[in-house]
Amino acid sequence: MAAFVVYLATLSSGVLGGDAGELQFVPPILGLTHPTGYPLQVLLHKAWSILPFGTVAYRLNVLDAALAACAVAIVASIVHHLSGRWAAGAIGACCLAFGELWWSQAVRGDKYTLNGLFLAVVLLLFLRWRERPTPARLASLAFVFGLGLAHHRSMLLVIPALVAGLAMQRWRPRNAGEAARLGMLVLAPLLLYAYVPWAGSRGLPPGSWPVDTPAAFAEFLLDRGYTSQIRPDAALVGRLGEELRVLLRSFGPLGVLLGMLGLSWGVRHDWRATVVLVMVALPQAVLGASYVLESNYQLPRHWVFFLPGFVVWSIWVGLGAHATLAGVERLVSVGRLGPLRLGPTRPGQVRIGRSRRSSLVAGACIAGILVVQGGTAWLRAAEPLIRAEAGAETLDAWRQDLQRSPLADRFGRLALERVAPASIIVCDWEQATVLWYLQRVEGIRPDVSIRYPIERLDQTLADAAATDTAVYVARTLPGLESRGVTSSDGPLVRVAPPPASALPPDATSMDQRFEGGISLVGIEYHARTFRAGSVVPFTLYWRADTPLSDDVAVSVRLMNEAGDVLAAHDERHPALGTSPTSRWRLGDVIGDYRELPLGARLPAGSYRIVPVPYRVDPRFELRRLGPDGAIVGAPNGLEPFAVARSASLVFDLLGRLRGR
Repeated sequence: MAAFVVYLATLSSGVLGGDAGELQFVPPILGLTHPTGYPLQVLLHKAWSILPFGTVAYRLNVLDAALAACAVAIVASIVHHLSGRWAAGAIGACCLAFGELWWSQAVRGDKYTLNGLFLAVVLLLFLRWRERPTPARLASLAFVFGLGLAHHRSMLLVIPALVAGLAMQRWRPRNAGEAARLGMLVLAPLLLYAYVPWAGSRGLPPGSWPVDTPAAFAEFLLDRGYTSQIRPDAALVGRLGEELRVLLRSFGPLGVLLGMLGLSWGVRHDWRATVVLVMVALPQAVLGASYVLESNYQLPRHWVFFLPGFVVWSIWVGLGAHATLAGVERLVSVGRLGPLRLGPTRPGQVRIGRSRRSSLVAGACIAGILVVQGGTAWLRAAEPLIRAEAGAETLDAWRQDLQRSPLADRFGRLALERVAPASIIVCDWEQATVLWYLQRVEGIRPDVSIRYPIERLDQTLADAAATDTAVYVARTLPGLESRGVTSSDGPLVRVAPPPASALPPDATSMDQRFEGGISLVGIEYHARTFRAGSVVPFTLYWRADTPLSDDVAVSVRLMNEAGDVLAAHDERHPALGTSPTSRWRLGDVIGDYRELPLGARLPAGSYRIVPVPYRVDPRFELRRLGPDGAIVGAPNGLEPFAVARSASLVFDLLGRLRGR
C-alpha cells in the first residue's frame, strides 16, 4: 500500500507515447498490439478501462501502478519466506519499489511491471511448494507460470531454473497422467493467443502486422524481426557494464552491498533456493544486455529488460538486510556492543535486557538503511518523476520520447486541434500512439487519417495531390525541404498544400521588419494562462518581403522586465528546422512553432518573448527596421504576458534543490 500511494502521487496523468501509449488505446477498442500481441494484458486492460473514473489513459496507468505495487508485496513475502523476517522483506521490497527503474515503469503503464509480477509470483509459489510439496501447490505453480508465459515470452528463460529446482527436490511425476495435467495447466493460458487473429481481422490501428494466415500468425508470435536484435556482439561486455551502472543507480551503493551480502547468505544457508534465483537472474541479465536495438531512436529502451533481474536482486537485498540484522542481534546477545542503559547509574537504575537491546539496535539498523536509501537512490529516482509530471518540459524537434503525460498530451491535443478537416498526419510510432489514443478512445477528430510509419510520406503526398488534401508530419525529417515549402501548424509541420499568404484567424497581427527582407507578422499563444513550472507554447509567423538569398536562423528568448534572459531556444531553420528561408516565396506566411519553459522558481509577474533572427556563419543578429526602412536597433519584445506563481509546494522545493 505504501508503494501504491507513492505511485499514485507520481503517476502519469494521461496519455503516453510509444509502447505505453499503445497499451492505452488498443485494449479499449480491442485491437492488436505489436508482436507478440500480449492478449492477457490487452483483455485485462479492456476490463479495467470500463471503470468510471478519470480518463481511460489514467485508469490504465492506475492499474499498472497497482500491479507494480503487488509485485513489491510479493518480493517482501519471498524474503520473509526465506528469512522468517518481515522487516528484511520490507527493506528488499522498498529498494525495488522506489528504485529508479522499477518506479519509472510503475507510473508509466507498460508491459514490464506485469511481467515482473508474474516472475515474483512464480518464485513465491515454487518456494511454497518446496516447503510443502502438494499436488495442489504444484498445479498452482504450473498454471501461474503459463499465465506469465502468455503475457511475455521472457518467462521461457525461467524454465531451466524451475526444472533444476524440481530436480533438487527429487520430484518426479507419479504417472503419465500427472505429467499431462501439469502440461495442460501450463499450456491452457496460451489459448488466449486465439485473440490475436480475431483482433487482427478487425482492421484497427496500428494494423501493421498481418495475421490472416497460419504462417503470418506464426511469424507474428515468433517476431523474428525483433528477436534478431538479440545477439551477444562485441559490445555485450559494455552493455553488461551499463546494466551494473543502472543497478547501482536504482538500488544505490548500500542496496548493491546488501544484495551481494544477501547472495552470500543464501549460498551458505539455502544453496538450493540460491541456485534457482541465480538461474533466473543470470539469463535475464544477459538477455537485457544482448538487445542491439537499431530501432530504439537513441532511447535506452533496453533498460526495461533489466527489470526481471532487478526483481531477483531485490530479494537478495532483503536477505542481505536479514543477515545484517541477524549479525547485529548476535553481537548484542553475546555482549560485544556493551551494556545499554537508560536513566541513572546509581542503585535503582533502569537496565534494558538483551532482548530489548537487540530490538532497539535492530530497529536503529533498519532506520539507518531506510534513511540512507531514502537520501540517495530513492530521492534521485523521485525528482525526475515529479518533474516529468509537473509539466515544465518542452518538446524537442524529433518527438521520440513522449513518455511523460504533459508532453504527450500537449502534443496530441494541440496537433488534432490545428489540422485541417479530413487531413493526413504522417507519424512515427511515438507520436502515432498518442494521436490514435485521442482519436479512437476519446473520439477527437475522427475525420483525420493517421499514417504510420513516417516512411510513407512520399506515397501519402502522391495520393493527396489529386484531392488537395492537407498533409502533415509529426516530427522533423531530414530532407523534408525537398518536398516543398513547409510551415508549422501547431506542433505539426504542414508539407502540403503550400503556405498561405494570410495569418490564421486566432493569431495576433504585428509588423516587425528586419534587415534582409524578413518580417515577423504575427504570434499565436496556444495556452490561455501561464504559471511557474509550466511551458509557453506559441507560434511565430514570418514573411519574406524580398527574395532571401541567405538562410536565417531564429532564436527566441524569454525575458523579464529587467531584460534578463531566463530561457532560450534556437533553431537553424523555422518549422522544426525544415523550412530554410532561402526557399520561401514572397508574401507567404510561414509558421514557426516553439516552446519555452517557465522555471519552477519564477516569481509571478510580467514577461515577454523576444524573437531574434540571425545569420549563422558568421553569426550576425539582424537589426530591426523602422517604417522608413532605417535601422532602429535590436528586436523589441512582443506584448508581455502574466505568469502566476506555481501552487505546487513539492515542485517549488525541487526547484530550490536544483537551484532554479
